[in-house]
Amino acid sequence: MQEALSIYEIIGYVAAVVTIVSLTMTEVLRLRILNLVATIIWTVYGLLIAAPSVVVTNVVLACINVVVLIRILTAKEYFHLVEVKPESEFLATFLNVYDRELRRYYPGFVFQKSDRVFPFFALRNVTAAGLFIVEVRDDGRLFLILDFSTPGYQDLRIGRFVYTPGSRVLDLVREHGFKQVYSEMPGPKQEAYLRRMGFRDAESDNLLVFDVAA
Repeated sequence: MQEALSIYEIIGYVAAVVTIVSLTMTEVLRLRILNLVATIIWTVYGLLIAAPSVVVTNVVLACINVVVLIRILTAKEYFHLVEVKPESEFLATFLNVYDRELRRYYPGFVFQKSDRVFPFFALRNVTAAGLFIVEVRDDGRLFLILDFSTPGYQDLRIGRFVYTPGSRVLDLVREHGFKQVYSEMPGPKQEAYLRRMGFRDAESDNLLVFDVAA
């Protein structure tokens, strides 16, 4: 009996940990998925300890999570790209507000105004949810110096909008005569993301490259 009770306690602790972790998620989709998993574990726990109140509460919460997830996954979203000037006041404000967050992915990032720098905001349902900055280097190559999505929108949808063949971003890159976009090695999280978006190792050490022209 004591062994069975200890197993029940472990299940309860697992449910509590998953619940806590879910509440730390900044992206709504991940939060809801983890919270759904937590409610399922809580329901199992409630059944094992014969606690109807725990079961009923978590079944209701699971249903709410399912409904919200269906709405998120089936909702029609609109993406749009807006180019701004390097001296844009809105750009400066955006960088200042999200400075701490973006440095998690680009620790050494420093924005310098220049006529070789081209910032783009990715609007998601009219919200400035992402910022992309590219720069033409002295050797004539185009470098991605920032690819950042704000908390709550870090679910790869903006990245797919930007890097999918036929996107407005890639069209603009091609229109300016570039066939590749380079990136210096960012932090581990951002490197994994860029590789997922289609970047690969370049011929030079510590560089990633994205082939614009198929």
